[in-house]
Amino acid sequence: MSLAKPVIASHAARVRALYRQVLRAQRTWPNADERPYIASQVALFRKNQHEASAVRADELLHDGEQRFGIAMHYGVAFPKAHYKIDLAREALGRKHLEKDAAEATTGFD
Repeated sequence: MSLAKPVIASHAARVRALYRQVLRAQRTWPNADERPYIASQVALFRKNQHEASAVRADELLHDGEQRFGIAMHYGVAFPKAHYKIDLAREALGRKHLEKDAAEATTGFD
C-alpha cells in the first residue's frame, strides 16, 4: 500500500509538469497559426483528467510526453501524419507486386 502513493504522486507530478510545458509552449510558440492546435491539446488534459484506468492514464501521459518532445525537437506542433506514411508504404508495396508479376510473366529475373 505504501508503494501506491509514490507512484500516483509521481504520475501526477509528471502530468502537471507536462501540462505546464504545453501551456508555456502555447504562449511562446513561434508559429501563431499552430497555437490554436496547441490549445486543443491543452483541452485534452481536462477531457482525460478523470481517467480511472491507471494503465490508460499512463499510456496517455507517455503519448503526450513523446508528442511534446517531438514537437519541441522539430518545431512543428502537429503530430506526424501516419496515414501518409501508410499510404506511401502501400503504394510502394503495389509497385513491388506489379513488378514481380511482370517479371513472372516475362520470365526475366
